[in-house]
This record gives sequence, structure tokens and C-alpha cells, in this order.
Amino acid sequence: MSDRGSNFDRRDFQARSRQTSQGEEAYDYVVKAGDTLSALAEVWLGSPARWPEIVKANPGRIADPDRIRPGLRLLIPIAGGRVVSGLSLPRDRDRRDRVFLTYRNLPKVERMAFWKLLDEVEQGFTKEDVARSKLDWLPTTGVALPLNHAAALYRAYSRMAVADRISIAAAIPQTETEFGPDDVNAYQPERKITADELLPNWGGPAKEQQ
Repeated sequence: MSDRGSNFDRRDFQARSRQTSQGEEAYDYVVKAGDTLSALAEVWLGSPARWPEIVKANPGRIADPDRIRPGLRLLIPIAGGRVVSGLSLPRDRDRRDRVFLTYRNLPKVERMAFWKLLDEVEQGFTKEDVARSKLDWLPTTGVALPLNHAAALYRAYSRMAVADRISIAAAIPQTETEFGPDDVNAYQPERKITADELLPNWGGPAKEQQ
């Protein structure tokens, strides 16, 4: 994505992506003590009344909607469809918009960390790819994802189709007002993000839809 040098070991990231088990079940969220489906629906989907959508997206996982056990892994039907290992990855404009809104809601230091991640990981994007991406899609309203750090946002971002990832990569430097490329280049996080933290949370990368 950029010509700047990087201390991120992309070979390690790529190798770990290939090694991820293909047998894992897809999931978006791990239930914590005190969670309820209505509370999760309010946070992730915008309304507690939408909890039945979570039940429908998790056949066989939720025995009792009134009691969800800590540690249970749930799919969250953000846009009514799922992205699962081995299936085609459709363009999902709702996910793209929510990823961008989530970026805008992050603290400055986490936005810098996310931008730096894109520079270090997304080196397959050319300047021409980014230049061709228009900004007429930028959302003015919507619900951000309940994520509060760069690595978590990257995991959501990495599940989008390439065209949508390019849209995000193009929008960030053109809309960011608090810092620029030189600041990102000079930024050194207090803790290095590891390759494991960036892996999608299912059993391997999905195939892109042509």
C-alpha cells in the first residue's frame, strides 16, 4: 500500500494464515459472563429486539435463548449473510460502512496503529488501485462495530472483499484530519501487534468472489 519500510514480518503473517485449521467454526464473538442475546443485539445490530437474528444465525449453538453460556462462540449477522471459510466472499457494503465508522470512532493512537497496519500488511494494493477508488460511498450515519483497538478492527476489515478493502484504504488518508502519512511513518506503538492477533477468527481465508 505504501513505499515506506516496515518492521512487520509479513512472511510470518502469511505462514500463520495458511496454517490456521480449516475445521474451526466461524465466529464473531465469544460470550462473556453476564451477556444476554438482547444486549448483544443492541450493541452489534442496533436494537435489542433483533436478538432472534442471532439465534437464527447460530443453528445448533443456542439451546436456550434466555441463557447463553460464557465461552460460547457466536456468529453475528451484521448484514444478513455470513463469510465462512471455503465460501465465496461477497461485497458487503454494510460491513464496509461499519468498518469505516468504527475507524472514525477509535482513539487517535488506535487510528494511527490501524493505518500503519494497512501500510505494513496491504502491500498488494498499488497506488493506481487506491487512486481509482472513489469516496462517494462514505457513510454519514450508521452503527459502528463494538471494537476499540486496531487489531480487532483489522480482523473485521480483513473479512471484506478486496474492492471494499481498497475503498477503506483509500478513504482513511483522504479523510483523516488529525495526522498524516509522516506521522504514521514515525509512529512506534508501545506494544507490537503480533501476526496471531491479525488472523481472521475462522478456519482460514475465504475465497474472493470474482
